[in-house]
Amino acid sequence: MEGFYSIWTSPFKLSHENSDFFMKDYELLTMILSASVYRETNGSVRLYGDSDAIRYIESQNLQDLFDDGIVPISVNKAINPKVFWAAGKLESLLKADKPSVMIDLDLIIWKNLDTFFTDAEVYGIHREEIRPEIYPSPDTFKLKEGYVLPDGLDEEVLPLNTAMLYISDLDFQHLYAEQSLSFMENTAENNENLKHMVFAEQRLLPMLAKKHEKIIKTFFNKGEDIGIQDYFTHVWGHKNILRYNTDERNKFCKRIITRIYKDYPEYIRFVEGNEIFKPYL
Repeated sequence: MEGFYSIWTSPFKLSHENSDFFMKDYELLTMILSASVYRETNGSVRLYGDSDAIRYIESQNLQDLFDDGIVPISVNKAINPKVFWAAGKLESLLKADKPSVMIDLDLIIWKNLDTFFTDAEVYGIHREEIRPEIYPSPDTFKLKEGYVLPDGLDEEVLPLNTAMLYISDLDFQHLYAEQSLSFMENTAENNENLKHMVFAEQRLLPMLAKKHEKIIKTFFNKGEDIGIQDYFTHVWGHKNILRYNTDERNKFCKRIITRIYKDYPEYIRFVEGNEIFKPYL
C-alpha cells in the first residue's frame, strides 16, 4: 500500500519572512525514519510539495527517499495559511491519482496496514470528541457572502483524526478535498483559531462520509484510548520540548539515527554526509 507525505511552505513563511524554507534536524530525522519504516513495512512513498519544499528536499539530497516520486502542488492564494496551515494536505489528496495512505511528517507507522484496511472506505487512527470550544456549530463560522456549506451534514458525527488517513474510494477522496478546499477559500476568518482548520480537515470528512454512505474504521475509538500500543509513534506532542530543550533534542536525534543504523541500514545514506546531522553521528 503506497503512502505519501505533504509539505506546504506558506505557513512557515508567515514567521520566517526573511528566510528560505527549512526543517529542523529532529523534523528531518523523524520524516526520514517514518519514510524508511513505511517503505520496509508497507510500500512506496511519495512526496507532494510546493516549489520551495521541493527545492529544500533536493538541497538535502532526500529526493530519493520518496521512491514513488515527488509531485508539485500549488495551493490557491485565496486560502489563508494563517488559518488553514494544513491546506497542503488537502491539495495533495485532491491531486492524488491513486488511493494512498496520507501520513503526517511527524507520524511513524511501525506495522503493515493491509489487514486493517478491510470492510470500510475511510480509515483513520481515532475519533475526536465534539468539544464546543474546538468543534462549534458550523453556523458560527465567518463565511464569504454567497458561499454555503454542503447540505445534509450531520453535526452529531464525531470528527476523525487525520494524522493517518486512507480513503479507498478515490472519487470520494477528491470530493472531500474539493469541499474542504472550497470551505477554506470561502472563509472570512483571518486569524488562527483552530476551529476553522479542524472543521475543514477533521470534521467535514466524517460528515460527508455519512452523507455519501461511506463506512469509517479507526484503530481506536478516541485519542485517550490509544494507551500503550506499537502501531504508531506521533511526535506531535513532543515537538515543543524538542524545540526548546537542547539535551532532549540531542538524545532524540541520536536515538533516531541509531534506530536507522540498526533496523534500516539501507536508508542511512539519507543521514550520512548531511552537515545538519554531523553533531549526532
